[in-house]
Amino acid sequence: MQRKDDKAYGVSPTYFLILLFLPNLEYFYKTFLILQITLSQVATLEMRRKIRKTGIDINSEGKRTKEALEESERYRILIENTSDIVYSLDSEGNFTYIGPQVKQYGFEPEEVISQNFLNFVHPKDREGMHLQFQKTITSGSEFISRFRIRNKKGRMYWIEELGKVQHDKSGGVIGINGVLRDITERRRVDEKLQRVNKELEKRVQERTAEISKANEALQVEITERKHAEDALKESYEKLRSALEGTIHALASTVEKRDPYTAGHQQRVTTLACAIATEMGLPEEKVDGIRMIGVIHDLGKIYVPAEILSKPGQLNEVEFKMIRSHAKVGYDILKKVEFPWPIAQVIVQHHERIDGSGYPSGLSGENILLEAKIIGVADVFEAISSHRPYRPALGIDKAIEEISQKKGTLYDPEVVDACLRLFTVKGFTIEC
Repeated sequence: MQRKDDKAYGVSPTYFLILLFLPNLEYFYKTFLILQITLSQVATLEMRRKIRKTGIDINSEGKRTKEALEESERYRILIENTSDIVYSLDSEGNFTYIGPQVKQYGFEPEEVISQNFLNFVHPKDREGMHLQFQKTITSGSEFISRFRIRNKKGRMYWIEELGKVQHDKSGGVIGINGVLRDITERRRVDEKLQRVNKELEKRVQERTAEISKANEALQVEITERKHAEDALKESYEKLRSALEGTIHALASTVEKRDPYTAGHQQRVTTLACAIATEMGLPEEKVDGIRMIGVIHDLGKIYVPAEILSKPGQLNEVEFKMIRSHAKVGYDILKKVEFPWPIAQVIVQHHERIDGSGYPSGLSGENILLEAKIIGVADVFEAISSHRPYRPALGIDKAIEEISQKKGTLYDPEVVDACLRLFTVKGFTIEC
């Protein structure tokens, strides 16, 4: 191309800037290419004459020009084959260059160049983009923006832009170079994820509210149940106390009719509970043995007092009457509902494991454990204490009795526990 003043002009890319690494910017290039193209004066006829005069080889200059053109071609191919759109704007916001990728929106590069970029921005985003442009031109800064455009048919697309101010040799701002990327699909996915997240948050909130409401109801129910349990426990304690009072009253009635055996039932109870504890029985079973022990001779209320306190030997009729006290005690209590098998233990506490006991001649496992324990404690206390028909025989005699007849009359485990109390642990019983 040649002007009237005989000066020739050519177009050559002077440099390309490659930037940049932008940490912490979501969904964007970590690197991108900004093309900066300037017009330069290649030569004039006058310059060529000066070159010839100074002896510069024109062939060398041509070689350098060819290399520059080849390099320019390589960058052109690179720019035209990227999926993003490279652009340049002048200081007024008019396009001075736009990549061929703009065709995907229905525009030819030629019809975009010289137009203001705001003409392609969605009306709702124009004001913000205009302010962004003015700020960038004024401050000379890099920027990232997201906005909407419409293609030639009016369809909307979301665009992400990364731009940088272009300066002339004197440092003045002459425009902006940048890259445009279509983020429509990414935006659609983001919006869908946001909707899903909001729906999930809503469901979580609703479920949390339901759980909170259920927890409140549960707390009320727990509180009410606790109050009911406390009331029931209080009622049970009162009933238990009344029951124990009744049992002790029955025990006192028996002992008042038989002053020689006063305290016998209480001492049997103390020893029986100690044996049960030594055997590792649960507390509830020990409590049952305690209640049974204090009235295990309740049936003696049927026996005349003169027989109970008779100092001499009993005749056959009297002895038979004494032996009936176990069955009588059972008959008195068999219809009363206790938490423990009181009536059954009372009727069995004179049974022996070899079947020689009374009143039913039970043996082995047919005898309740509580009855076996009461039976050993009853024999031990009777031997070691004073009786109407003889003086106390002492602890050693009682130990000898249960030791010799362990496994025949008395349960071995019960006897072993009783012996440990007296021979190892120093247990004493008030006689």
